[in-house]
Amino acid sequence: RHALSWVSYQVLDCAVMFIGALIMMFSIDWRLALALACVTPFIFVLTRGLSSHAKPLFFAIRNSLAEMNSMVEENIEGNRVVKAFVREPYETEKFDEHNEDYMQRNMAQAYNSRKYMPWLDGLGFSLQLITLGLGGFLVIKGYMTLGNLVAFNSYLWMIDGPVRQSGWLINDWQRFNASCIKIRKLLTSKSRIQEKPDAKAPHRILGDIDFKHVNFAFPDEPDTPILQDIDFHISAGAKLGILGETGAGKSTLVSLISRFYDPTQGQVLIDGIDARDWPLATLRSQVCIVAQDTFLFSDSIEGNIGFGAGEQREYDEQYIRRMATIAGADNFIRGLPDGYDTIVGERGVGLSGGQKQRLSLARALADDPSILIMDDTTSAVDMETEAEIQQHLRELDDKKTIVTIAHRISSVKDSDLILVLEHGRVVERGTHDELVAAHGRYWEIYHKQLGLQAGCAQGFEE
Repeated sequence: RHALSWVSYQVLDCAVMFIGALIMMFSIDWRLALALACVTPFIFVLTRGLSSHAKPLFFAIRNSLAEMNSMVEENIEGNRVVKAFVREPYETEKFDEHNEDYMQRNMAQAYNSRKYMPWLDGLGFSLQLITLGLGGFLVIKGYMTLGNLVAFNSYLWMIDGPVRQSGWLINDWQRFNASCIKIRKLLTSKSRIQEKPDAKAPHRILGDIDFKHVNFAFPDEPDTPILQDIDFHISAGAKLGILGETGAGKSTLVSLISRFYDPTQGQVLIDGIDARDWPLATLRSQVCIVAQDTFLFSDSIEGNIGFGAGEQREYDEQYIRRMATIAGADNFIRGLPDGYDTIVGERGVGLSGGQKQRLSLARALADDPSILIMDDTTSAVDMETEAEIQQHLRELDDKKTIVTIAHRISSVKDSDLILVLEHGRVVERGTHDELVAAHGRYWEIYHKQLGLQAGCAQGFEE
């Protein structure tokens, strides 16, 4: 805004004033005007030097400011964690380091300006010396009248002002340029996921999922595979459970279904069609992920749940309550002072983790997806509520393909197919009974959790 409203105007004003004054000076006395014009190459050299050195300095200043702002934002959002661990002095010290870096980069820019500004001011002063010195000599010799010298001198400030101001304008312009390049880079960056021009005509997805020998690695680390040779098929309306340790690649796997990533090798087929051949809007509107990191808008509970319905689907209060009931959220919502009109704070501040997860699930159900992906969605709810949610999902009128990522056996044991992932590979597959009978990795996890639950129950009774 500053660059467009002030800097651009001043650059144009100075250029017009400089050229116009020089033309008038040539019309008065070409010899004296030519002497002043000889200073112009020195102005160009100095301004070019100032500009070339200022550009990287302003980029460094912007990057340093961005890092400091990011650090401040993290501390504001995570202030409870900082206070809980009594890490205020540590975070303050980190901020001081960022602030010191920001100050040093600004000092480097100021030092750069200090190197060039006196020379530009000196050139402005030299214009006065040339005018008075050479002009006086021409008057004495009779080549120029005193009146013309006075008139000539009156135009001098129109030359002197732009020369002295050029340094400040260059600094302002480079400051604007550094910000503009960062914004332009963000706005013009292209998504790695591109929709094909000949994508299939949109229609209702049934929910059949087929992974054919899928490998995946992030583009920045192509030699570090995240998923290797993933191969399975789940029919429409069936339930898939995915079990594995943290970092096994579970979330990455389901992200391939909604095409947040594309596989490095192999194919992901939705209803027998490669996910890359579906229109993105169709695919993502009918494949809904309830992520681990729940995000709620600073809006009413009804507004947050209704957000999932979007503009394509009409919904009323009864529809919202039905979705909340299926997600096991209706009871706690009714217990709030304003019920469904309760405004949740930014990112759901004031709600427990389990409450936010249930609202997030209700929002996903409001979208009426063909494929519902629950990424550890019930990790923060108790066993009874989890069983209630699963029962409600089984009673849905239209059968959805449900993909459940979990660490608890209870979350996936009713699935038609269970995949056990380790280090990006499927090490076991089958139903709950088949995997327990196999006495493999799934069986080990099952008996550990079974023993832990039995121990907790015994301790509770005692």
